Amino acid sequence: MRLITSLESFKLANGNYDWTAYRAAQKANGEICTDCGAYTVWGKGHPDRCGDCKRLEEPGETTHHSLIRCPKCGHQMEIGSCELGELYEDGSHDVSCQNCDHDFEVSTQISFSFTSPARIPEEKKP
Repeated sequence: MRLITSLESFKLANGNYDWTAYRAAQKANGEICTDCGAYTVWGKGHPDRCGDCKRLEEPGETTHHSLIRCPKCGHQMEIGSCELGELYEDGSHDVSCQNCDHDFEVSTQISFSFTSPARIPEEKKP
């Protein structure tokens, strides 16, 4: 049986939570990816990487929500870094590897999701 890390175990005396320790425990339990922090389907009981991070090591074209990989040296770069901020715009972008200076092109696809309010309960008829 897989156990999910309890957030309540990381509640501090002042009522706040120790989020750093909680995330570390989730990584140790395999609930979130050790590389990118994305949630996995279930805690595996041991640290693991998500499928997207594992695919960054494969030779073919790959997609990831927060990392890009240099096609020459394999170096992985976080999109949130200052030099890569323009990648948050839809379309193709020229990138230079921070490790080997190889120039390559990446493509960004933007998607949207929408949150609707909770359903209004039906009034009970007398």
